[in-house]
Amino acid sequence: MRSILFIVCIIISFSNCSKSNEKTDIINSVFTDSTNLKTEGSNQKQNLDIVSQETKEEKQRKAEERKILENISIPEIIDLYIERGYKQSKSIMIYIGDFDQNNHAGYFEFISHDKIKWYRASGGFKFYPYIYIINDTNIRIEIFYYNIGYGHDIARSISTGKYYINISKENLIEYYLGNLNFIKDYSMVNNFNTNRYEPEELTFKTHTGTDVYTDCSLRDEKIGKILKDSEAEVIDMFYNSLNDDFPLSVHIKNKNITGWINVNHIDFVKRETKEIVNGIFLYNSIKGVINRYGPRIVTGKTTGNSIPVRDLPANNSPQLHLLQDGTEVKIDDVSTNLEMINGIEATWYKVYKFVENYTKDMEPADYEIIGWVFGANLKIDNYIDYD
Repeated sequence: MRSILFIVCIIISFSNCSKSNEKTDIINSVFTDSTNLKTEGSNQKQNLDIVSQETKEEKQRKAEERKILENISIPEIIDLYIERGYKQSKSIMIYIGDFDQNNHAGYFEFISHDKIKWYRASGGFKFYPYIYIINDTNIRIEIFYYNIGYGHDIARSISTGKYYINISKENLIEYYLGNLNFIKDYSMVNNFNTNRYEPEELTFKTHTGTDVYTDCSLRDEKIGKILKDSEAEVIDMFYNSLNDDFPLSVHIKNKNITGWINVNHIDFVKRETKEIVNGIFLYNSIKGVINRYGPRIVTGKTTGNSIPVRDLPANNSPQLHLLQDGTEVKIDDVSTNLEMINGIEATWYKVYKFVENYTKDMEPADYEIIGWVFGANLKIDNYIDYD
């Protein structure tokens, strides 16, 4: 009996010791966790102090950098943009317009004090950028452009317009320091269609002979003359007011001369009034498509009854056939000459038509119509027929 009581006492004693050890372990664990929390809290505070110190240093650095930028000229700031681009092997792009609001014009990089490279996210544009340093605190950038489009449509209109962008020295500084994401101050004129359809042929003909000037106002020095029917590329245009529908003058360039002329002396603004008249400009586009893809890929329909098909591209050439209104034809060629008929100046088109024909006895008697039709009597389809 005594031995049993002794064993029970030992078990109780061990049980109490075990509970005491568990309690000690729990206390030690809490103490350790508490110590770790204090250590982590201390580390976090140190990290915050470091970040705060870095922020202060960054602010101080930017303040010092701003002071330097404020005390140098705009050309020197432009040099810094270019230099940073070289160092980072990546050009600094300046964005014009608010991209988030879908109100963006494009973006550019500085190449030199008087030259930029202009970009636009969407394709189909040809740009002529110009930069002007107005004074110690402002620059103006003008972007003259053609929207030449994409695809193989025939005679799609090429439109033209211009952006005017104002950038202050403060804008340049803020953008350089990373405090500005885009430049908002820009405007544009209403675009309009030119008398050109193919982007490779952005040259225009003069209506009359005219003087060529050194400036856009056409009041300064005359630098020469350009003769009637001379061809020139238009590389810029000048508006008296941004509310004007068309420019006052255009900057032209060819192998002989570069300067400004009155816009009315050159066939730059599209003035054709009738869609069905294929006029004096459409033939360039059709000729280009035929040269590129081959004959009979351009199609059209006759407009008006009893349209003569002639042996040669001239109104006094022998008549071979008569076509009725809406007859579909394929185009083989475009004449090099223009002719004025009934007050309409147009080129001639060599047309092809296969005619399924039968005799009175229902015997096949098919034949082909090949000859020349005056452009005013054709409505050319604006798509390419690959079949």
